[in-house]
Amino acid sequence: MTHRTHHRAAGVLALAAALALPAAAHASREEAARAALQLAESIHPGKLELLSTHLRKGGYYEIVLGLRGDAVTRIRFDMDRDPADCRLGTRCEERFRRSYDNGVALGQELQALDAALRGCGLPALAVIRPGGSGGVVPVVSAKLDDSTEPAVRKTLTGCMQDFRDAGHDAPWWRDRQVMRAIVLGNRDVPPQAAPAPLHWDSQVPDALLLDTAYGVRVALDTPAVSLGGWQLQSMSPLRDKIKDTVVKAAQGYLRDQPDGLVLESSPVLRETTLAPPGLDRVHTYVMACTPAARQGRRCARPDVLLRVAYDLDRHAVTDIQRQALVRDHLGSPQLPPLPQHPD
Repeated sequence: MTHRTHHRAAGVLALAAALALPAAAHASREEAARAALQLAESIHPGKLELLSTHLRKGGYYEIVLGLRGDAVTRIRFDMDRDPADCRLGTRCEERFRRSYDNGVALGQELQALDAALRGCGLPALAVIRPGGSGGVVPVVSAKLDDSTEPAVRKTLTGCMQDFRDAGHDAPWWRDRQVMRAIVLGNRDVPPQAAPAPLHWDSQVPDALLLDTAYGVRVALDTPAVSLGGWQLQSMSPLRDKIKDTVVKAAQGYLRDQPDGLVLESSPVLRETTLAPPGLDRVHTYVMACTPAARQGRRCARPDVLLRVAYDLDRHAVTDIQRQALVRDHLGSPQLPPLPQHPD
């Protein structure tokens, strides 16, 4: 073979390999799913079915299996990069068994939580799974303001009490000590609007994403359930709306100042919390620069602190207070603590 012929053959082989990549990737997905189902069938015959596969960084697949006849429980586990290595007697089997036990436990917990919330008239719209031992975080909706707060607190406490009574002796309860709940507080949502059954892919309806969300700590470590204080825990669209409104108001405030202040170049809301004693006001900090601290129009090392009050009902800034920004010996900003609701 001549030198030129050798290079031409190598080029043909490289092109053929490149054209074969999509088919190989597709085959790898199929092989991963097939190996997962074979392993599952050998351990739990006839109980599991394939729901989905997801390619992850590192070249392996996450396999999602479901229990037949169960719309809630999900078994998620990671395959080996080579599906042929995932068989009985391997670490892949151990990983699958752990995933199965964890998935079944979470499914039972979700169903118990769904039943408790639905039974007390406050059905969950969605759940958030933060990981760790805190369990899942239910998202419910109720008209929550200063006048309705005692009634909402009483109802939610009763719901969580029902959940504890139903679950605290179950194997999945583990060392459950505390969990959180989120209340979208702008309106009552009809129970029929909640997903039935509640499942891991349940989503908060788009129409509710701008509602003010209040998080609350739920203590489960004693027979009588108790709730902590309300904390602002808004969904992303509302956080963005608050930030946009605060930044525009702060910029207007600074334009009226006599000494040429400018807002920090990439504005960030800091220490954003509910302002006690009510549930309708937020306070937060943004930073700014005097002419001495900025570089042209750029404010990279602020020396002014703006304390901003925000009305959640009117979505408007109600007050801005200016003060000098103090830094510690390392140059880190020292923000005066803002009053918070007790937790």
